[in-house]
Amino acid sequence: MQRDRQMTFNTTIKLWVIVEVNLLKYRFVEDGVRYASATVENLLTAYHRL
Repeated sequence: MQRDRQMTFNTTIKLWVIVEVNLLKYRFVEDGVRYASATVENLLTAYHRL
């Protein structure tokens, strides 16, 4: 019983981590698209300059 409850808790934590990581990642992907459209430069060229 305790083991099943712990496994459910761990699964819930993992799912929330996946959701939060994807929400954070979306912001950076969106910024990359905005940068590329504003500067008429693709992201590979911009990263290469760094």
